[in-house]
Amino acid sequence: IPGFKPVDPSRSVLVNARDLDAAEKELLEKLPIIRTECPDWKSAAQRLKADGAKRVHMHVDLDVHDPEKLQANRYTTPGGPAPEQVRMAMCGLAGPLTIAGLTISAYDPAFDPKGDVPPLVGELVVDLLSTLESK
Repeated sequence: IPGFKPVDPSRSVLVNARDLDAAEKELLEKLPIIRTECPDWKSAAQRLKADGAKRVHMHVDLDVHDPEKLQANRYTTPGGPAPEQVRMAMCGLAGPLTIAGLTISAYDPAFDPKGDVPPLVGELVVDLLSTLESK
């Protein structure tokens, strides 16, 4: 793609990544991706701003959620955040930062028989866009 450049890992925020396999842990230790837990989003935003980030990419795997609150796929494990916590963290990060790209991944409808995930993701995206628009 003409003009395409990969996302600079130092301009990426990974929210609530947990239950990682050995290869994922090793890769994340080598890359300067900023990792944060939902309640600590303010420190991630401050770190990006201090490092001079003008635009960032945000990536969220839906399997970070506690399966008692939201079952997005087979990989969810107990102890994750509720959807409201993920939404607050993402919208919180979007306030002080310019979000240049967003990835929301890891949905498997086979593990969502009631269809709970798509409406919640839709609400998340609407709230995130509203946050970005209000800046």
